[in-house]
Amino acid sequence: LEALSLEALPLRFRGLRLIVGPELSAVYPFVLNFGVSGEVEVNGAADPVLIRPSGVITFERGDINLVATQVRLDREHPNRPIFVT
Repeated sequence: LEALSLEALPLRFRGLRLIVGPELSAVYPFVLNFGVSGEVEVNGAADPVLIRPSGVITFERGDINLVATQVRLDREHPNRPIFVT
């Protein structure tokens, strides 16, 4: 019987809670700048297809600059992605 090396095992998450904000910014210089807050729980393998996030992140403020067009978030609207597994 051969022992599995740690490198052969995929990275997995079980109940990893990520709490962000209130002063966290997601920034891509000169293109986008968002203030974000919220909580997401992550489960599953660290793979874009297999990972299972659940929770809510709120975009509190922000804008996108597309050279000729600038877009701003409406603060009166609930700007948030909701992750459901």
